[in-house]
Amino acid sequence: MQIIREVTVNWVLGLHIRPATHIAKLLRKFSCQVRLVKDNESCDAKSVIQIITLFAPLGDRIKIVADGWDAVEATDALVRFFREYSDEEAIPKTTY
Repeated sequence: MQIIREVTVNWVLGLHIRPATHIAKLLRKFSCQVRLVKDNESCDAKSVIQIITLFAPLGDRIKIVADGWDAVEATDALVRFFREYSDEEAIPKTTY
């Protein structure tokens, strides 16, 4: 079963190494294949290196394409991650 959902990158620093690491770790629990698609680029969502090569800044729309028996659960978990993950600790603090 193939599931396709769309999410928005809501992190000030974009889809960088920290959320990419969390995404790959989260998805390794699932047996289905999960790909992230932006424009004409696609990557294995279980690979940190491939995720960061998408170069997805704040506001970019990304499709999640999952294929396998647990695709619904995997896409639900990833959509929830995109909605709830906060990378505020990654934003440099400015002192005056």
